[in-house]
Order: sequence, then structure tokens, then C-alpha cells
Amino acid sequence: MDADDAVLVVLVNRPRDLAIVRAERWYRIPAQHAPAHLSQANYLAFYLPKCFGAEKWTIREYAPVRGHELVSRRDLLPDESDHPRASDPYYKVELGPVLALPRPIVSRTRRRLLFLWTTGARFSRAVEIDDLFRKAARDDALWEMLDKPDAGQAGQRMAREARTRYRVDYWLATTHLQRGVTP
Repeated sequence: MDADDAVLVVLVNRPRDLAIVRAERWYRIPAQHAPAHLSQANYLAFYLPKCFGAEKWTIREYAPVRGHELVSRRDLLPDESDHPRASDPYYKVELGPVLALPRPIVSRTRRRLLFLWTTGARFSRAVEIDDLFRKAARDDALWEMLDKPDAGQAGQRMAREARTRYRVDYWLATTHLQRGVTP
């Protein structure tokens, strides 16, 4: 994987879908929910939600994208031909060999992701999901300073003040106060 490769992190909804990725080397995306610029993805990385038990909220595997085509869900999953969306169009993303990461990328905040774009460089060095979100060099520099086991920080967190909710880029917990910072 090159540093500037486009990596699309995708949600694997159920163990059967991961089995298809591994055995048949394809992943499906409903056309109406497909991310913009799907054709630019060089790799797909697979995020596992709660239904994966001990492996939940992690990315453990990824695969190069070989191409994609638009087909009906019925064509992809013929044994689910009575599904309510059986006639809907889906992108069948064709994959190369599925590769295991040397260590899983974990989500400390138990995120529910659908699609997340990142770069090969960020993906290759990520330890946790938040590492994939960094948008600017200043973010990387700040996180490097804050990245200590006892710092108590979290990225991309929801904060509430009265009835208003905010998404903050940095959250620093202290013994006296908690403050969110949005640059």
C-alpha cells in the first residue's frame, strides 16, 4: 500500500458478509448509499461492529479493490430473493486477496461507522480508529504531543451544553474540568 492510496473503511454488518469477503472476494454497497467517488478507492478496510463479539469495533483486514459493477441485490444473494430490497441496485466491489493487519485498529469510543475515507499512510500507522480521522498536519502534531497513555484525550467526541450538542475535535479530561476544543 502506498502512502497516497485511497482507503475506504466499510462496515461489515454481519459475519456472513465477512465470510463472503474472505471466500468470494467481493463486498456489496447499496447504490443509494454508496460514498461519493467509490471508483477512486484503492483498498477497502473492514470495520466489525458489535455482532462480531470479541472482535467488535475493530479493523483487522483489508483488501485491494480490483473493480466494481452495478447489479441487483438478488443477483448477489440469490438465497435472499424475498428480501425487501432484492431488486435494488448494489455495487459489487471486486477485491484482491484479503490481507490481515499486523495488529487490529481498535475503536476506543465504539463507533458505528458506515464509510470512512483515509489515506494509505494514515491507515498503515493507525492504532485506533481516531487515527484515521486526522485531517491536517496540525492535527497530527497536536496528537503527537497529546498521545500519552495517561493524557485522557479522545478525538471526534460529542459534547453537550444545555440543549445543544457539539462534535469536538479534541477532548481533554482533567481532574477539575473537561473542555472540548474545535480549531
